[in-house]
Amino acid sequence: MDKDILRAEAPLVANNGFNMVTPRLGAGGHILIYFANSEKVLGTDEWSKYKNDPAGMIKLAIEVYKNNPDFAHIIDMMADRIKPVFDTAKVGGENRFSISGGQTRDWIFSGPVAKRLNIPHITIFKDGSTEYLIPGAERAGTDEAPKFRRFNYHVPDLVTIGSSSYDDRAGKKTGWFPTLWNLNCKANHQMAYFDRLQGGRQNLAKQGIDAHALIYADEAFMDRRFEDGTIKTREEFEEAKKYARDWLGYGENMMLEQGISDFVQFFDPKADPEKVISKGIKFATVAYPDFFENNPKVMEDLEREVFDVYGQRLEQIIETHSR
Repeated sequence: MDKDILRAEAPLVANNGFNMVTPRLGAGGHILIYFANSEKVLGTDEWSKYKNDPAGMIKLAIEVYKNNPDFAHIIDMMADRIKPVFDTAKVGGENRFSISGGQTRDWIFSGPVAKRLNIPHITIFKDGSTEYLIPGAERAGTDEAPKFRRFNYHVPDLVTIGSSSYDDRAGKKTGWFPTLWNLNCKANHQMAYFDRLQGGRQNLAKQGIDAHALIYADEAFMDRRFEDGTIKTREEFEEAKKYARDWLGYGENMMLEQGISDFVQFFDPKADPEKVISKGIKFATVAYPDFFENNPKVMEDLEREVFDVYGQRLEQIIETHSR
């Protein structure tokens, strides 16, 4: 195994960034059995103070880069893999490049990478607005925006199915790349820190996006986590290996064999719409469309259990929170 990759994944493990969990739903509505909290490589939780302040978060990450060799190693690896693309690209006769990152955790990686390459940063907020930062994370004036919009490389923290970067499952194009394209950026490259290998790379490739990562959650990764004790039991290890081999089939088999009671909580009408209910809606509508169509009884069970617990029809909850 490449020693640089081993060193790049070490802070994730050392800072408790990888954990097996009871089955739950991820942001895209798919079933997860482990968390990979890539922000843990920073070695501090101070980043959470800056969820709406990209300049503050990036300045923090740059300071960590200067003082933490393990984090610096990750940023250097990402930058070194991105630089050859910029070296061979000329847009409009000029080498005008930018790095982008989406709210929130992307900024931990995208900001220091931009600084390392000494190029500007396009900050993308969840509402689709953008902010322009020069390499030291100082805010640039809007009159400088055009020079940021030539050739862009996107740097997310983590990839699952790629829906944060591009998603058209609900009938409209959303995500970081459509935002960049609307800015007239030439943007079709992505370098993440961690890829869960849940189809993100393939989904983005369909849109002409060349997506890569430093760390891939393949079976070899799970082997290493069992060897170092992060995955604690043989049973968890076997489940992790099954999940790594076929994450989609794993979730579908779980629903057939164990039912869907674990996921009813994601339809609580009083829960946080963004952090909880949005996951449930995607679970029921776009994450497993073929499965629910071919197994109508599972959907019927979900509808019944949601009504029994919350006194509202599943259809009503989805309609209310999809407006």
